[in-house]
Amino acid sequence: MKTNKDLATYFVNGRYGHGSNCHTDGTTFVSYDTAVAVNHGKCILIACAYKARNWCGSFFGRTATTERQLLHVKRAAKTYFIVPCIFPQDRHDHRENLKFLRAEAKECREKAKRARLEEMRTYWVERAKEKTKTANRYYKLFL
Repeated sequence: MKTNKDLATYFVNGRYGHGSNCHTDGTTFVSYDTAVAVNHGKCILIACAYKARNWCGSFFGRTATTERQLLHVKRAAKTYFIVPCIFPQDRHDHRENLKFLRAEAKECREKAKRARLEEMRTYWVERAKEKTKTANRYYKLFL
Protein backbone atom coordinates (compact mmCIF):
# COMPACT_ATOMS: atom_id res chain seq x y z
CA MET A 1 0.00 0.00 0.00
CA LYS A 2 1.35 3.39 -1.01
CA THR A 3 1.16 6.60 0.99
CA ASN A 4 -0.73 9.67 -0.25
CA LYS A 5 2.60 11.34 -1.00
CA ASP A 6 3.71 8.38 -3.15
CA LEU A 7 0.41 8.33 -5.02
CA ALA A 8 0.60 12.07 -5.70
CA THR A 9 4.09 11.62 -7.15
CA TYR A 10 2.89 8.69 -9.28
CA PHE A 11 -0.04 10.76 -10.52
CA VAL A 12 2.07 13.77 -11.46
CA ASN A 13 4.55 11.50 -13.27
CA GLY A 14 1.76 9.67 -15.13
CA ARG A 15 2.13 6.32 -13.36
CA TYR A 16 -0.39 3.88 -11.88
CA GLY A 17 -0.74 3.63 -8.11
CA HIS A 18 -3.22 2.41 -5.52
CA GLY A 19 -3.57 3.36 -1.85
CA SER A 20 -6.12 2.90 0.90
CA ASN A 21 -8.57 5.68 -0.01
CA CYS A 22 -7.22 6.93 -3.31
CA HIS A 23 -5.77 5.66 -6.56
CA THR A 24 -4.51 6.91 -9.90
CA ASP A 25 -4.16 5.54 -13.40
CA GLY A 26 -1.65 8.27 -14.26
CA THR A 27 -4.19 10.63 -15.79
CA THR A 28 -6.92 10.80 -13.14
CA PHE A 29 -6.52 11.06 -9.37
CA VAL A 30 -9.47 9.45 -7.60
CA SER A 31 -10.26 9.94 -3.92
CA TYR A 32 -12.70 7.32 -2.67
CA ASP A 33 -14.93 7.08 -5.78
CA THR A 34 -14.63 10.66 -7.02
CA ALA A 35 -12.23 12.01 -9.63
CA VAL A 36 -10.68 15.10 -8.04
CA ALA A 37 -7.71 15.88 -10.32
CA VAL A 38 -6.68 15.27 -13.93
CA ASN A 39 -3.17 15.27 -15.38
CA HIS A 40 -3.16 17.11 -18.72
CA GLY A 41 0.56 16.63 -19.25
CA LYS A 42 1.49 20.30 -19.14
CA CYS A 43 -0.45 20.93 -15.93
CA ILE A 44 -2.77 19.42 -13.34
CA LEU A 45 -6.42 20.49 -13.06
CA ILE A 46 -7.80 20.10 -9.54
CA ALA A 47 -11.52 20.29 -8.81
CA CYS A 48 -12.50 23.27 -6.64
CA ALA A 49 -15.50 21.25 -5.38
CA TYR A 50 -16.53 17.66 -5.87
CA LYS A 51 -19.32 15.26 -5.01
CA ALA A 52 -18.65 13.58 -1.68
CA ARG A 53 -20.52 11.42 0.79
CA ASN A 54 -20.66 11.42 4.56
CA TRP A 55 -22.97 10.03 7.23
CA CYS A 56 -25.72 12.49 6.23
CA GLY A 57 -25.71 11.58 2.54
CA SER A 58 -23.99 13.06 -0.48
CA PHE A 59 -23.10 16.71 -1.01
CA PHE A 60 -21.14 18.90 -3.39
CA GLY A 61 -18.17 20.52 -1.67
CA ARG A 62 -14.91 19.47 -0.03
CA THR A 63 -13.80 16.93 2.55
CA ALA A 64 -10.84 17.05 4.92
CA THR A 65 -9.40 13.71 3.80
CA THR A 66 -9.49 14.55 0.10
CA GLU A 67 -8.01 17.99 0.77
CA ARG A 68 -5.08 16.32 2.55
CA GLN A 69 -4.59 14.03 -0.44
CA LEU A 70 -4.74 16.96 -2.85
CA LEU A 71 -2.17 18.85 -0.78
CA HIS A 72 0.36 16.18 -1.75
CA VAL A 73 -0.64 16.55 -5.40
CA LYS A 74 -0.15 20.32 -5.22
CA ARG A 75 3.29 19.86 -3.67
CA ALA A 76 4.35 17.34 -6.31
CA ALA A 77 2.99 19.27 -9.32
CA LYS A 78 4.97 22.00 -11.01
CA THR A 79 1.87 23.70 -12.44
CA TYR A 80 -1.68 23.20 -11.23
CA PHE A 81 -4.97 25.07 -11.43
CA ILE A 82 -7.94 24.78 -9.09
CA VAL A 83 -10.96 25.04 -11.38
CA PRO A 84 -14.62 23.92 -11.51
CA CYS A 85 -14.26 21.76 -14.66
CA ILE A 86 -11.41 19.25 -14.58
CA PHE A 87 -12.58 17.41 -17.73
CA PRO A 88 -12.86 20.29 -20.25
CA GLN A 89 -14.30 19.09 -23.56
CA ASP A 90 -14.06 22.27 -25.62
CA ARG A 91 -13.14 25.96 -25.54
CA HIS A 92 -16.37 26.80 -23.72
CA ASP A 93 -15.31 24.69 -20.71
CA HIS A 94 -11.89 26.34 -20.72
CA ARG A 95 -13.53 29.77 -20.85
CA GLU A 96 -15.68 28.86 -17.84
CA ASN A 97 -12.55 27.82 -15.93
CA LEU A 98 -10.84 31.07 -16.93
CA LYS A 99 -13.91 33.05 -15.87
CA PHE A 100 -13.75 31.33 -12.46
CA LEU A 101 -10.03 32.17 -12.05
CA ARG A 102 -10.59 35.80 -13.03
CA ALA A 103 -13.52 36.07 -10.60
CA GLU A 104 -11.22 34.93 -7.78
CA ALA A 105 -8.73 37.67 -8.69
CA LYS A 106 -11.52 40.26 -8.82
CA GLU A 107 -12.76 39.17 -5.39
CA CYS A 108 -9.28 39.67 -3.93
CA ARG A 109 -9.06 43.17 -5.46
CA GLU A 110 -12.44 44.06 -3.95
CA LYS A 111 -11.32 42.81 -0.55
CA ALA A 112 -8.21 44.98 -0.86
CA LYS A 113 -10.41 48.01 -1.49
CA ARG A 114 -12.52 47.30 1.60
CA ALA A 115 -9.61 46.48 3.91
CA ARG A 116 -9.24 48.85 6.85
CA LEU A 117 -5.73 47.91 7.92
CA GLU A 118 -2.77 48.57 5.65
CA GLU A 119 -1.38 45.07 6.31
CA MET A 120 -4.61 43.47 5.12
CA ARG A 121 -4.78 45.73 2.09
CA THR A 122 -1.24 44.71 1.14
CA TYR A 123 -2.08 41.05 1.69
CA TRP A 124 -5.14 41.16 -0.59
CA VAL A 125 -3.31 43.15 -3.28
CA GLU A 126 -0.60 40.47 -3.36
CA ARG A 127 -3.21 37.70 -3.50
CA ALA A 128 -4.95 39.51 -6.37
CA LYS A 129 -1.65 39.69 -8.28
CA GLU A 130 -1.07 35.95 -7.73
CA LYS A 131 -4.60 35.09 -8.86
CA THR A 132 -4.26 37.29 -11.95
CA LYS A 133 -0.97 35.59 -12.89
CA THR A 134 -2.64 32.21 -12.43
CA ALA A 135 -5.52 33.20 -14.73
CA ASN A 136 -3.08 34.50 -17.33
CA ARG A 137 -1.07 31.25 -17.22
CA TYR A 138 -4.27 29.25 -17.70
CA TYR A 139 -5.20 31.44 -20.67
CA LYS A 140 -1.80 30.93 -22.29
CA LEU A 141 -1.93 27.15 -21.83
CA PHE A 142 -5.48 26.43 -22.96
CA LEU A 143 -6.92 29.34 -24.97
